[in-house]
Amino acid sequence: MAYTLDLQTEAGGALASSVPFRTARVTSVLDGPGAVDVNLLEAEAAGWLSGQRRVIVREDGAIKWAGFLGDMQQEGPPGDIRLTAPALGLRSVLDRRIVHGRFAQKDLPTTTIAWNLIAHAQAQTNGNHGFTLGTVLGTAPTVSRVYCDGDKIADAIGELASKDPGGFDWEIDPTGAFNAWVGERGSDTGQAHEWKVTNATAELLTYVTAHGTAENPCDRPWVIRPSDLVGTYGRREDVISVQSDDTDDLTQRADGELRAQGSARLNVQATFLQSRLPVGWGAVWLGDRMSVVLPAWYGGTQEMRVTEISRSLEPGVHVFTGYTLEVV
Repeated sequence: MAYTLDLQTEAGGALASSVPFRTARVTSVLDGPGAVDVNLLEAEAAGWLSGQRRVIVREDGAIKWAGFLGDMQQEGPPGDIRLTAPALGLRSVLDRRIVHGRFAQKDLPTTTIAWNLIAHAQAQTNGNHGFTLGTVLGTAPTVSRVYCDGDKIADAIGELASKDPGGFDWEIDPTGAFNAWVGERGSDTGQAHEWKVTNATAELLTYVTAHGTAENPCDRPWVIRPSDLVGTYGRREDVISVQSDDTDDLTQRADGELRAQGSARLNVQATFLQSRLPVGWGAVWLGDRMSVVLPAWYGGTQEMRVTEISRSLEPGVHVFTGYTLEVV
């Protein structure tokens, strides 16, 4: 497989295709923007302008990743200058977009509200990034929300996506389309074996108390939710604050926090030469599940989900592909 990089304007206009570079690392992240880090020589840096470019990664001509160029850095003496050019995926721009005015959404699916928030941001002056509504798979729960001046677009979408049950995985894909998968993205891909394993339980929570809002702090509504892991790890509790007085909202946020805590406690990392990927791994993508054979001290065989895929590109030499999985 051949990988190439293109440069576009910040707005997405064509500039240069198949630009030269030394090495690059491209990372795609489940429910995150992903990133690319490109290493350049001084002679290769023409056209790269911090904060003013989109970086496009192509695999055999097809767009596989796109993002906004960040702060470039250089080092080395005159005549031997080398540059690092980092970029974050297209959805990262939503971290810097906010609600203007009162934006009310009544009795709509959470995925529809998420897209409406993006559309609201794009309707603002100089705020259209060319994002479009793509594919939404599954039926999202119907809710009502009211957003006010200054509410962050990305945070609002994150709250909708983290509902439990009824949450969704989502992305702004390399073409700028908003896609969402209610429940989970991915499919069952079979069985794998362990490589690098990390077991992180020191900060694991097994109880979450969710507090709502009220003028008198001691009168705040609250719920206490236990995890299925409490029988294994005992009571480990923390509190989260939720901007709601609705018990269902508090329960869903607490359950979502517990689910995230449980998934993050165990992860596996595997890296291969792309030309020597094990059978079937070339089709594995974000959100896919597999049964991973682990030693007894990690709990034995575990159902795990792919949360990150990275590719290290060395033009004309090697391409390495890395996978990160977390326990379901």
